[in-house]
Amino acid sequence: MDKEQMRLFLRKRLVLLSQDKIKQKSKTASQKLLSLPEFQNADTVMIYLSVGTETDTSDIILAAWQHGKTVVAPKVSWEQRHMIPVEINSLDTGFSTDIAGLRNPIAGAPMPFAEIDFIVVPGLGFDRQGNRLGRGGGYF
Repeated sequence: MDKEQMRLFLRKRLVLLSQDKIKQKSKTASQKLLSLPEFQNADTVMIYLSVGTETDTSDIILAAWQHGKTVVAPKVSWEQRHMIPVEINSLDTGFSTDIAGLRNPIAGAPMPFAEIDFIVVPGLGFDRQGNRLGRGGGYF
């Protein structure tokens, strides 16, 4: 199966998951991520803002704030074809939804990549070596 066939297969499987199953898998994934020493030792964490059937990242973001971490989210500019990590302080306000359906921070202090200690990368799927198949709701 090539990458495009695998993406289609995984998208079809995601659509079949109930909201309860997505919540359960998100909670399990969040607990695993929060237990990683790399996450626990990070001062600044960059994490995407989940949408749709993606793994819900809100528990991770809340836990990061509770542990005094700085949280940044990607602000994507499709026109300029780049992404800027910006600090966020809320999950409820200060976001827009772009043409691809991603939640983008409207404002926030830009964070140099060199100051980010840990990055959570979204993906539809990953191979056994951890290589990313593509965007769209992967469970880490």
